[in-house]
Amino acid sequence: MSAAFQCNLKRHLFYVLTQIALFFKADPDYGSRVAGGLELDVKEVKILASMTKAECVKATEK
Repeated sequence: MSAAFQCNLKRHLFYVLTQIALFFKADPDYGSRVAGGLELDVKEVKILASMTKAECVKATEK
């Protein structure tokens, strides 16, 4: 896998997780259903939803 592809994939996952965390903040049931539908860890989404934007960026930059 190329480094450019890996970087793009990581950036894409950041946006997906951030958006679902926002869904969860607005409506926990909806956010949980979206995360489950995308086969993401709902616990991780709940944790991200409880963070500030800066904390969320730092937590997902790995």
